[in-house]
Amino acid sequence: LQKSIAVLKKQKLLGDNEKYMTALTALYKAGSNEAKLQKAYDQALVLLDDIDQQKNGAMIELIRGYIYHQKLIKHKKIYAYDKTLYQKAHYHYMMALDYARNNGRIAATVLQNLGWLHKSVNQFALAVNYLQKRTEYDFISKTNEQSVRWQLANAYYYNNQADEALHQMQLILNTADHNLAAFQEKAAFYAMQAGKYEQATSLYEKVLKQKQLSHLNNAKMRLAYAYSLKQMGKTQSSITQFKQVIAYCEKLSILNKNKYRPVDFNPASLEIIANGFLFQLVDDTQQKIKYIKKRILLLNQVKGQKGIAFDEMSRLAFLAKDYQHLALVYEKQNMLSEMYEAMNHSLSMAIAWSNEAGDEIGPVKYRTMINYLSMAIEHEMVFQTASHKSLNKTYQAMTKSFDEYPYPTAMVSYQRIKLSLLWEIYQGRVKGVKGKTAILEDDSVIKIKKIIPNKYAELQSLNKLRE
Repeated sequence: LQKSIAVLKKQKLLGDNEKYMTALTALYKAGSNEAKLQKAYDQALVLLDDIDQQKNGAMIELIRGYIYHQKLIKHKKIYAYDKTLYQKAHYHYMMALDYARNNGRIAATVLQNLGWLHKSVNQFALAVNYLQKRTEYDFISKTNEQSVRWQLANAYYYNNQADEALHQMQLILNTADHNLAAFQEKAAFYAMQAGKYEQATSLYEKVLKQKQLSHLNNAKMRLAYAYSLKQMGKTQSSITQFKQVIAYCEKLSILNKNKYRPVDFNPASLEIIANGFLFQLVDDTQQKIKYIKKRILLLNQVKGQKGIAFDEMSRLAFLAKDYQHLALVYEKQNMLSEMYEAMNHSLSMAIAWSNEAGDEIGPVKYRTMINYLSMAIEHEMVFQTASHKSLNKTYQAMTKSFDEYPYPTAMVSYQRIKLSLLWEIYQGRVKGVKGKTAILEDDSVIKIKKIIPNKYAELQSLNKLRE
C-alpha cells in the first residue's frame, strides 16, 4: 500500500484523494493497538471532513460509518451502547448507500455493515432487512457468502424467525467444504428451535460422529440433542444424553467472560436443566428423588455465583416449585414426614421470592401457598403437630395485599376468595378453629359467576368443605 501511494504521489495522480489515502493508511498502520486505533480514527475523521464529497462520496461515507461503528463497538457493554455513535454510524452508512446506488460492490459492503451495526445493538429486524438485501448482490468468495449468511441466520433467530435462520444455514451447508461441524451444529440448533426435531437430531448425530468438540461444546450440544430426542418421544436415548451432559459438566469449571464470551459461564446451569429433565423422564421413584434432590442441591449451591443463566428471583422460583415436586413424590410413596418437610422448604423459598420481588401475592408465592394449604388439609394429621413458622404472618400479608388491590378483576377476586376458603378449611381441620365469615356473600362473587363460571363452581365446592 505504501509503495503504491508513493508511486501515485510521484506521478501526481492522487490530487484530492491524497487526504483520503492518508486517512486509510493511518487506519492500516494502527493495526490492533487500541490506543493507536482511537487516535487514527480521530485523525481520519478530520482528514475526511476536508475532502470534496462529490468525487468519492460513497467510500468517504463508508469509512466514516465504519469509524463510528468501531468506536461504538469499543464503548459497548453487553446491552448498553452509545446511542450517538450508533446514530452517526447509521447516518454515514446510509449516506454511503445513497452515493453507491450505481456501484454494486460498495453497496454490498455498506449493506453488510449496516446489518452488523444493527445486530450489534439488538435491532434484529433491521439487521435482517439489510443483510437480506446484501444477499441480492454477488459475493467475492465462498467464505464471504458463508459469513454473511451466518450473520443473517443469527439475526433471523433473534428476531424469532427460526425457520428462516435454518434456511440460511442450509444454504451454507450446500456450499461448505470445511468447518462442517460448526455449520451442522448451528443448523441443528435452529432446527430444534423451529420444532423440526428429527432434522435436528440427524444433524447433531453427524457432529457427534466427527468427535471434534470440546467438553464445553459437548455439554451444550448434547443438552439440545437430548431435548430434541425427548420431543421425538425417544425417552431412553434422551435419558442417556442428559446423563452425558452431567458427565461433561463435571469436567468443567466456571469460565470468565471475554471478548468472545459476553457473559460468564457456569456449568451448573446446564446440570440444573439436565437434572430437571431426568426427573421428568425416569420412571423409578428413587431415581426421581435422586435427580430432583440433585437439582435442588445445585440451585442452593449457585446462590451468588457468577455465570448462572438466571437471576435470583428465577432461582427461588425454581426451588419453590422443585420442593413441591419432591413433596408430591414423597406423598405417592407415603413418606409423609418427608413430604411435610419438602412443603415447608417450598414455602420458605416462595416467601424469599416474594421478598426479592416485592410482591406479596405474585404467582410463585400464591401457587405455593395454595398448594401448601391443600396438602395440609389432605394430610391434616401430619400438619397438626406443627406448621411453617411464618404461615400465619404470610397469610395475613397476602390478605392485606389482596384487600389493597386497586380495581381487582374477577380473577383476582377469585384468587382472594379461594385463599380465604382454603385458610378457613385449614384452620378448621388442622387447627380446630371454626370459620366465622360468610365468604361467598362477597359482592365480587357475582362478577366471578358471570365472567368465569368454572371458577365460581370451584369456590362453591370449597365452601361446602368449609361448612
